[in-house]
Amino acid sequence: MKSKIVASVEFYYKGEKFIPSATIELFKYMDSKGQIPSLHMLLAQENGIDLYSYEYEIMLLENIRCTQAEGLATLCITNGEFDVEIFQGKWQEAKCHDILQSIVRRTMNIDNLDEHPELKCALIEAYQVGKNER
Repeated sequence: MKSKIVASVEFYYKGEKFIPSATIELFKYMDSKGQIPSLHMLLAQENGIDLYSYEYEIMLLENIRCTQAEGLATLCITNGEFDVEIFQGKWQEAKCHDILQSIVRRTMNIDNLDEHPELKCALIEAYQVGKNER
């Protein structure tokens, strides 16, 4: 599953206008780290801005604008602002659904778990219990 955004921020530093931007593959971070790092930090790294510079500190004062969303990210942008927490929650739900769908397809020959809401609910509850017991 793919999900990405184009993030940018506009700011002035030493009288010069900067508009760093980057295409961010969100699932890459969710799959490897389980969360999305700071978008400011990602923009700085992608655009060669030192994280320990005044330029970065100025950049941190401005809001990041997100456009060209794809996949799950389209559900998490309002007026150009990307809600990382909502995305991470929706990603967890999608991952859970994919895992459960794979299990019921293999063990019960059910191709669409959504057509069995009671089974889906029970499996999600069991998944959450197992996840919380780790």
